[in-house]
Amino acid sequence: MIARCVLLFGIASTSWAGLLPLSSPYVMTDGLVIGEAENYHAKSIGNGDEWLEAPTTAVVPAGVTFENASGGLFMQVQPDNGPSAATFSGAAVGAAIDYKIQINTPGTYRLYLRWDGHNNDSDSLYAGILELVDGIGGTHADWYEDNIASTSDFALQNWNGTGQAEVNVANTAQNPMTWTISAGDITANGGLFTLRIVGREDGVALDRWRLQLDSLPDPNPVPATGLNVLIGQDEFDYADGDLVGRSGGTNWDFDNTTNNGAFIGFRREGGSTWDGIFGNNQVVSGSLQTLNSAAKREFSAPTEEHGAINDWGSSPHKQVYFRADDTGHRSRGAASAPMTLAPSVSFSECRAPWGHPGSISSASSRTAPLTHPYSQSRARPTRWWPSSTS
Repeated sequence: MIARCVLLFGIASTSWAGLLPLSSPYVMTDGLVIGEAENYHAKSIGNGDEWLEAPTTAVVPAGVTFENASGGLFMQVQPDNGPSAATFSGAAVGAAIDYKIQINTPGTYRLYLRWDGHNNDSDSLYAGILELVDGIGGTHADWYEDNIASTSDFALQNWNGTGQAEVNVANTAQNPMTWTISAGDITANGGLFTLRIVGREDGVALDRWRLQLDSLPDPNPVPATGLNVLIGQDEFDYADGDLVGRSGGTNWDFDNTTNNGAFIGFRREGGSTWDGIFGNNQVVSGSLQTLNSAAKREFSAPTEEHGAINDWGSSPHKQVYFRADDTGHRSRGAASAPMTLAPSVSFSECRAPWGHPGSISSASSRTAPLTHPYSQSRARPTRWWPSSTS
């Protein structure tokens, strides 16, 4: 590791459920926000259908199941009685579900949906950002349609980031689902945008959604080959401020297990964040300062605290090499302080502390790379834990 979403038209006939269960918007952090389908802000009945939480409400039709839902819950358009294909808005509008998102940074954002159907009559939906609707053929896509997902297994579909803009067709093109949000858009809406998902066909199910800067990596599984793969890298290139809660960097969600099948490799879904141990951990000018403080970060696949090296299922490789690039330091009353890194093992976790006890980082000194091999056959999360300044 290196220490450094015009109002919709024609929907007046729908009935709204209100703010259930969320009242506060999702907040985008570092260009990414992820939502669980069941944690919505509002939903409406359309075309005789409604989004219902499943399996709290029985999945329809009888005998159908949807596998590998995040947290065991998802939303499904019910009943599954086969009305004609619904529309995103206007006449014959389908059942809708809304998610409020706070976006404060202009940019091009791409939508990914984790969704599925159970047959060819439940395999299509729409997605749009209400505040950006400007008419068909306008600057923004009023909506995208996506289709052809009918495996009843969210894991098989993974994250789908493609569809066709402003159509209602049986087979869609597969183009990136993107919107470019300007500073003017943000000002006009106070940064608050509404992601709306509409069921084109009933029986369709939604597990999760994510909106991210288009420049961020595709979140789908990426096979990793060989033994030597770079994991858990962070350049600390965040805006100045508190380190706690930051989630940048790459490959912190490396899946080093054979749980649920063959070896997957890193998933790039994010989810792992920096946590404070004690004191004031600050990012200053692209570097981390931990004077009289400490922070930690866990690898996060399949969940935070259970990645890379873990005792869940089978981990093919049990060795991690730690490296910290020291960009300089000074200590009180001395020209420098020694760099320290001391891997240790307790009964519950394996740690790799590093830093300069009692010193403050400086950008003026030379780089002193440090690499330390560590192998442990049974360990809970492997953690980066700066003990002082790095």
